[in-house]
Amino acid sequence: MNKINIILVLNIGYILGILIGLYIQKGIVLFLCVEILIYLVSIQIRKTRKYIKLIIPIQTAIIFFIIQITGIIVIQNKENKFNYTYTNHSSIQVVAIVESKGLEKEYGTEYIIKIKENNTKLKMRTNQTNLTVGDIIKVDGEYEVSPSYKNEGVFNYQNYLKKENIYGSIQPSNIVKISNKKSIKTLIKNISDSLKNKFRKNFTKQTAEYFNAIILGDKSELDKQIKENFQMGGISHLLAISGMHINFIVILVTFSIEKITKDNRLKKKLTILILILYATIIDFSPSAIRAIIMANMHILSILVLRTDSFPVNISLSSLILLIKNPYYIIDSGFLLSFVATISIVCIFKKITIKTFKNKLVQKLYESIMLSISANILILPIIVNLFKKISLSTILIGIIVSPFIFIIDGIGLISLFLPSFILKIIQPVIEIFISVFDFISSIHFFTIYIKTLTIFQILLYYSVVFKYLIKPKRNILKKIINVLIISTLVLDITINLYKNINQNLEIYMIDVGQGDSTLIKTPIGRTILVDGGGSENYNVGENVLIPYLLNKKINKIDYLMISHFDTDHVRTDF
Repeated sequence: MNKINIILVLNIGYILGILIGLYIQKGIVLFLCVEILIYLVSIQIRKTRKYIKLIIPIQTAIIFFIIQITGIIVIQNKENKFNYTYTNHSSIQVVAIVESKGLEKEYGTEYIIKIKENNTKLKMRTNQTNLTVGDIIKVDGEYEVSPSYKNEGVFNYQNYLKKENIYGSIQPSNIVKISNKKSIKTLIKNISDSLKNKFRKNFTKQTAEYFNAIILGDKSELDKQIKENFQMGGISHLLAISGMHINFIVILVTFSIEKITKDNRLKKKLTILILILYATIIDFSPSAIRAIIMANMHILSILVLRTDSFPVNISLSSLILLIKNPYYIIDSGFLLSFVATISIVCIFKKITIKTFKNKLVQKLYESIMLSISANILILPIIVNLFKKISLSTILIGIIVSPFIFIIDGIGLISLFLPSFILKIIQPVIEIFISVFDFISSIHFFTIYIKTLTIFQILLYYSVVFKYLIKPKRNILKKIINVLIISTLVLDITINLYKNINQNLEIYMIDVGQGDSTLIKTPIGRTILVDGGGSENYNVGENVLIPYLLNKKINKIDYLMISHFDTDHVRTDF
């Protein structure tokens, strides 16, 4: 088995292990039994020297199951740690390190603290604003489990915090500042904060928010409306530090290094070092690290192996990230970044079949094809994550993408320019950002889409694989044909069964502090009793609509309101 296959086996096995550990709690027993059985069979084959051709496949299977079991154990240990670290609403006293700069919220300043005893992270909201990154504090307070709506198809806040290694929150009753810990991590955070402050001091709030998101990977201060505009337009991935941004940085770094040395090997080594430093400053966001690892692997492959392999690069990138944090597997940025990259590599050349004499026309055509190819494989993921899609996505993506390159360049150069020069060029930059903001806010024909079933997703990818990727091996063609027919038949059969066997269904929807009930009658009518409500959270947009679409409901026939308290309905009556 060659190196490429080993890496692919390790990556796939580890991913499956994490998923099994997350969603099939007792799966570890079954897979341990299978692994032991395969191992015993392989030993017997080696002893008898028969069926020698089966040794390599069996060895591959053993490696696959071992790494799979590793993934299961890793994620289950983490899940146990999250579930049993503290008791909800218990009083705790902890000594912790302030991990983040205070973020102003409606009910106080929010910090992330890391407890020294067990290295767990908690959110802490307080009126105390004099805390800085690296401060060691003693906190007395009440521990609270992070809230999470338990409805299918709704954003899981707890899983989001797990990805950030945040175990809940503490409501402090007393905070005592002990000292300040000067560490490398603190130094890096201070450097990152100083870079963010430079944007804040020299540009308007909106421009600084864009630069901090696109250049430094911090979207925490980004205006809610901006996030919604990019999400509605289906271009939210452009706000993440991804391959496009890293490629631009590599070009800029390479250009700068060429002014210092002509040694190609030294240039590549310096580029790797700078990318690692950059990854450290932006706190290792999944999309950025994927792109940085792939860029570094590309350079290292050329330096060491004199070759380059996309499957190796992307598999190693995925494996390294998931070893660092297995909860990245449920992160939308992780999924979209990797799948979009695979989509471009597998499909771009297949659909880019025309050539134009005019270079400008050719570049425009390739940009359109690049945008289309990136969206083909991520489309089912976007539908199931956001439950909506805009028909303007590709068009706006094509228009906005060049702006991202320019913003990257302006933002990166701004980090090295003195403030008096930035003040001079500020009006031009602000106009440019305003145009960019206006274009990104344009979206039309936005439609809500019901959650896709597993059979619909398999059908979609099977059709894409057959007609766009076009497998060459006959065995793969036959497998794809079987998948298309079987998934189509199964999906139709299940839908017919559900339509024929209609029963009265009543669902109690988790809307937090409040009530909401969905009723489906045997004749297919839908009744919603109350809609929940919150003064600070849009329950309708964030909970009810995703839940209804997940239930294959895009229309409510009757709406009943029991009374007009805020926890039953949010209204301005």
